[in-house]
Amino acid sequence: MLYECNFIMYHHRVTYHFGECSDPGHHAAIKAIAAAMINYSGLTMTGLLYFYLCFGVILSINAKPSAVRDKKSFFSFFALVDFPNELCQTDDLLVGTCYTEWECKNLGGKDRGSCAAKFGVCCVFEVSCGDVVRHNNSIILSPSYPSTFTDTRRCDVTIKKLPNICQVRLDFVKMTLAQPSNTACVNDQFFVPGFLNIPIICGENSGQHIYIDFTENNELPLSFVTARVSVERVWNVRVAFIGCDSPERAPGGCLQYYKGTKGYVSSFNFESTLENIPRHLSDQNYAICIQPNPGFCHIRWTPESFELTGSDGTAMRGEPCQFDWVSIPNAYKEGGTLSFDRFCGTRLNTIKKSPESVSLISATMPFTLRFVTNAKELPQSKNRGFKMKYEQLPCVV
Repeated sequence: MLYECNFIMYHHRVTYHFGECSDPGHHAAIKAIAAAMINYSGLTMTGLLYFYLCFGVILSINAKPSAVRDKKSFFSFFALVDFPNELCQTDDLLVGTCYTEWECKNLGGKDRGSCAAKFGVCCVFEVSCGDVVRHNNSIILSPSYPSTFTDTRRCDVTIKKLPNICQVRLDFVKMTLAQPSNTACVNDQFFVPGFLNIPIICGENSGQHIYIDFTENNELPLSFVTARVSVERVWNVRVAFIGCDSPERAPGGCLQYYKGTKGYVSSFNFESTLENIPRHLSDQNYAICIQPNPGFCHIRWTPESFELTGSDGTAMRGEPCQFDWVSIPNAYKEGGTLSFDRFCGTRLNTIKKSPESVSLISATMPFTLRFVTNAKELPQSKNRGFKMKYEQLPCVV
């Protein structure tokens, strides 16, 4: 009868599954040929299959004591499993990358569960205060994560540039810092030292994201600072590397970038549940960009909430918006003719002093919304910021 073999080798994204031979000679032969297959980088899938079939015949001639050989055993000599290094979720809800067990260990990651139908492991690259990010999809965790902490500290992390990488995307999977004081982040801060175009943020920013371009020094410094007040803080930030020629790369000048035909955008700290303080942040100046999809020529912005300046419950637009405002290029009310670029007050409308918010449409590409605030805010305003639904509209022939 045929010898059964069970021998497993991992190499890059491929799992080579062989047998455990009762015959030492065949076991050694399998190992030698498996190693040759793995080391031969030019071997194509077609060539690998051909090599497998030929070797299966040779092994059957050398190992089979009987002339009878069933078809099933012939094709079960080994199984080849190939899977991409895609994102995966660990058993404790962290984000990792699917690798073979050997790859994960070799790269310095942590095996946090299975993926690819249990042929791979969900490999997590965790970094914290004082560490360096060297791998795609690494996660930056606060001290004692997932537990919160309340003490004063500064946590610095450095992201190292990889070859052919020009940009990173930071996803704030979980981001809870102290709330601003009268819109200013005077207690806790997240910031990127040396990058004046990236605003300082604090408060509740879970679910938000930002894009950062690498500079000539090939490093991106990140800083988390907690001070003065005793509140519960926690963060989990995923770092995604973006190639210089990648279609995922955000255009220059876009702090946030969305690609869907519809979705939601909001100002930082909008999701704070506190009701008795101003919640939008001061000293903000950044653009939210929406990638125009083929066949779509307009975009509609519909406010779920719009509270920027004042407290009288009315809209303001145009020149009077000098302190805190949202800019939507050439935006007009649906069915209307008047268009403006700046909007403020506590309602979104092209009609001055209107008590209601309406949807605005813009045909200016690329689709952008810029948010600008100054360093001053009246404590009694309690303005929250904005949350908008965007929807791209088809071109009209």
